[in-house]
Amino acid sequence: QQQLESQRPYLETLLGRLSAGVIAFDGNRRLSASNRSASEILGSELESRHGQTLSELEAELPEIAALFDVVAGRINDAHEDWRQEIKLERADGTLALVCRGSSLPDSGEPGLTGHVVVFDDVTMLDQAQRQAAWAELARRLAHEVKNPLTPIRLAAERMQLRLSDVGTPDQAR
Repeated sequence: QQQLESQRPYLETLLGRLSAGVIAFDGNRRLSASNRSASEILGSELESRHGQTLSELEAELPEIAALFDVVAGRINDAHEDWRQEIKLERADGTLALVCRGSSLPDSGEPGLTGHVVVFDDVTMLDQAQRQAAWAELARRLAHEVKNPLTPIRLAAERMQLRLSDVGTPDQAR
């Protein structure tokens, strides 16, 4: 127990320095741990909510309830690691998260295992990919518009060269 207690500050420092959000649930589906990044990414103070069940969190935090709903479903698939992208519709816009979850070792209670979820905010990456797709579409569209105009332009230049040798400018026109 002394060794475990000496490891606690180390683990808290480690979790505190991660840029990814980390939330953990015990075997009774109660929020047992979270790091500062999780609160910042989700826009809600989670440390004060430790001990609340997934259903309580869903009810109290409707803007991020979709995350807790996915976690609740995945906990039912115990012993299976998972990865999923989740989009949260919030008042200030859509938040895109890439989440990875895994069961935690048995907590000592028979049949009860915890669950940990690690997630990253990929909203900016999602927007950059969308902008890149639109830029590619615009480039292709410009190419398609320009492509048929090239032969027309070349034909007009050829006619202009042939007609430049014809008598007066009025005749050439």
